[in-house]
Amino acid sequence: MSKRTSPTDERRWNILMTMIARIIGTFCVLATACSLHAQGVFAKPVSVEMTVKPGEVIDLPFVLRNNQPDATNSVKLGSVYLIQSLNGFEGVDADKVTPEIVRNFPSCYSWLRLPSERELTMAPLVERTVHIRISVPASAHGFYCGMATVTSQRVPAAPGMAIIVRLLIPIVLNVGSGVTLKGGKVIDAVATYVAQTKNEPARTRLACVVKNTGNALSRYGGKANLFQIIGGRRRRIIAASFDDRGIVPNATVAISANSQKLIPSGTYRIETQMTMDGQKMPPFGRDVVVEGDPKVTAVAADLEMMLSPDPVEFDVVPGAFRGLSFQVQNSGVDPIVVDATVATPKVMQGVSGPLGTGESLSLAPWCAEPITGVLIRGGETKSLRMPAAMPSEGLRNSAYYGELNVVAKTQDGAFVGSSKLLMIARNKRVPPTVSLASQSEIQVSSVSANIYSFMAKFVNNGSEDVAPEVEARITDPSRIRTILRLPVGETLKRLLPLESIRPSGNIDVRLLKDGVYLLEMTVKAGNIGESKTVGLKVATANKAKTLTVIVIPKEGAQRATPPAVKKGGG
Repeated sequence: MSKRTSPTDERRWNILMTMIARIIGTFCVLATACSLHAQGVFAKPVSVEMTVKPGEVIDLPFVLRNNQPDATNSVKLGSVYLIQSLNGFEGVDADKVTPEIVRNFPSCYSWLRLPSERELTMAPLVERTVHIRISVPASAHGFYCGMATVTSQRVPAAPGMAIIVRLLIPIVLNVGSGVTLKGGKVIDAVATYVAQTKNEPARTRLACVVKNTGNALSRYGGKANLFQIIGGRRRRIIAASFDDRGIVPNATVAISANSQKLIPSGTYRIETQMTMDGQKMPPFGRDVVVEGDPKVTAVAADLEMMLSPDPVEFDVVPGAFRGLSFQVQNSGVDPIVVDATVATPKVMQGVSGPLGTGESLSLAPWCAEPITGVLIRGGETKSLRMPAAMPSEGLRNSAYYGELNVVAKTQDGAFVGSSKLLMIARNKRVPPTVSLASQSEIQVSSVSANIYSFMAKFVNNGSEDVAPEVEARITDPSRIRTILRLPVGETLKRLLPLESIRPSGNIDVRLLKDGVYLLEMTVKAGNIGESKTVGLKVATANKAKTLTVIVIPKEGAQRATPPAVKKGGG
């Protein structure tokens, strides 16, 4: 039998999960408010992440738009300190900052210079661009963070109560050479039952508590499995995926995911496999005692449905109505009832690029009529058709994308599993647009004795999905001779429009002689031929077990090389 947790442990984790269950934190408000144009005002960008140089002065433009067609908005700009708690990003006014906040969260608050006109009255549908100036001190080095605020108050047409909404825009700066020490660890993992509320159905929440032990902003994500323990044996009942969450140094954050499957009270096993900037972290698992839904006495094992084909591809015919065919296989022995809907792919939601927003590249509006109540018996495969009504005008892109979500329930309505399928509509009347772009320089981090990790960020700014092929190599400074080819970790098989990847790998400095080299990463669109390369000069000194990033001035001015990262510290 699995060992049960002590009463003290249970109380401790009940307190923790109570905190997680109440998450309606600032980070969530930020993401929702910005994407939904809270109170009729849209602010872009929704976050800022930059690598800058000591002494550099940055002009940061923000686009504000009053989306109300018939109402005036009053908008006020401001700034606050940024911290990150269990709930996520939070803003703290300057007069409430404590010595502990100053110590744990180095801030760029004092570097921000707001425009002289900080209060704007914006007429309906008016767009304004304002500028925040950031003056980086010459002595700065490392990671700093702050927040810009956009406070919106709709001006009422008649006397009455006005709603005030404050959008929080995180600003995170890495000052220096880009050489950082990255690290992270899983503190714990928990599961809890969340009762139904006015706006949310009852659900089971899995959470992984992660601490950033490095000195740079890193992104953590991954997956978790919840197993039911019966007679010392276990069976998986919930599989969940965690979206990537950026965590600042020294912060501990609960990354959570919800499942519609409700579980009875009992002893369970939760196991997680998390990643840090795309690299796998050690697996973590623990037994947990969960106080589940009091109305549930039994739960079905997790069901893995098989959907095909993947993806569902079809040609765009303006104004046409057709059924898009796909198959669902019930891999279990019990009958299930399935529902299916189409949504904008998650990686395309709330993002934008040169061709527009992710929603403008979505075919989800074409599939407004869902599939409901289809019975599929155990072991049976059934063909289904999703109705799609294509618009007759406005199809300006070469491809459109959707995510088919299929949810399975028992015949009495209990959730047992879900699966997803990509849908792609090809518009042969418009030439394909392919555009790969780099969103960051190569970042190099100390990992362990002799080993350094590297990572860069690339984004697909075109309208076509591409098959990314990533290469990393070390060459001589002239790029004529390849000294070493470096293995790169797992990358996506398909990169959708506006989706980004962060390929990474490791360098063993013992494989290089002392000298100066060029570290390059190239992402190729394997199915089309487009490629994008970013490079970084590095120098090695094997006796000291160090690797130094060489800052190359833009205009050829002389500049001192920053200190190397030595083993055992940043």
